Amino acid sequence: MTKIFETKVAACADIDQRLETLSHAMRAFVDCWAPRIQALHSRKDRALGSLDEELSEAARNLQRAVVEAQYDAMLDELTREGKSHRKALDRMFDFYTDQDIDPEERTLH
Repeated sequence: MTKIFETKVAACADIDQRLETLSHAMRAFVDCWAPRIQALHSRKDRALGSLDEELSEAARNLQRAVVEAQYDAMLDELTREGKSHRKALDRMFDFYTDQDIDPEERTLH
């Protein structure tokens, strides 16, 4: 019975030693890689921040382009309407200034 107990104690001591060695190895790994991982996270955060700024700028540019396109479309429509009104005014002017028409016939009904 003592032999079995001694074997179990020796096995526990061996496991304890291996766990201690593993713990030191893990600590060394973390100490080695933690700054690198932190640097990678920092670069990732900077890249995401830069990407966010670029996306915001692109959204502003797109919104500006949409507003400019709407403005240009409205301006074109007003220009077409203005030309149409101008033609009507020119016809009216021609009608009222035409020398062949008797002044009494120049009234529009």
